[in-house]
Amino acid sequence: PAPPQFSPAYTPPADPPYGGQQPLGPPTGFPATGNITVRKKSNVPVILLVLGVIVILGVGGCVAMLVVVGDRVEEAATDNDATPILPNIDFDTDEPPATIEGGGPAGTREAPLPMGTEIDLGNGWRVTVVSADIGPDVAAAVESANEFNEPAPEGSRYILVNLKATFAGRPDASTETPFFGFDYSVFGSANVERGAFDTMASAPEPELDNSSELAAGGEAEGNVVLTVGADETNLVMRLEPSMSFDSTEAWVALG
Repeated sequence: PAPPQFSPAYTPPADPPYGGQQPLGPPTGFPATGNITVRKKSNVPVILLVLGVIVILGVGGCVAMLVVVGDRVEEAATDNDATPILPNIDFDTDEPPATIEGGGPAGTREAPLPMGTEIDLGNGWRVTVVSADIGPDVAAAVESANEFNEPAPEGSRYILVNLKATFAGRPDASTETPFFGFDYSVFGSANVERGAFDTMASAPEPELDNSSELAAGGEAEGNVVLTVGADETNLVMRLEPSMSFDSTEAWVALG
């Protein structure tokens, strides 16, 4: 009989020439695996488009708002809500009161209301010019009222006006200070407005308290001091609501 055949002994592959372990790789015919980077589409065009729409709508909305506000301000600028409260005047008589003649019920610079007339400014405030002292004795009274008061500047003089302010209340304000309620200033023959901030001196007592809040029905009364020209005549006080954009005003003669 023929001798049995034996398979040759298994001989392992030789080590890599660099002496390390042979790296394992994917089977032949399969793609290599690993981190695959997917290229995303940019969002920049979309963002720019959204921002552009917002800008266009914003500008258009602002323009529309400005047009509406401008129309409202223009309409309000022609209104004068100031009215005198004249309980002792009979409007049924043949003779109309002198305080109503001229440019309207609140008076004008050329035809002002008399002192003592209570004026409703239409913003919850009623103001009365109680009295006025425009004579030469005012200088001494003002200079002695406060140690920091100085003489009126050269070419000018002080005058004193006594004001009474009543807060009737408003739906949007339960309390308010006279400072935020009304403004006052004086015009004369020099045709220049003289306001409260043009005078640094304090008025003699009782001085008008502009900073204390008043509730509905509260009153504040006292003196205010203003500076006018030394020889200025035909002095008239103008009363207006504070920070108003309309034409509400009243004029009162100071003598």
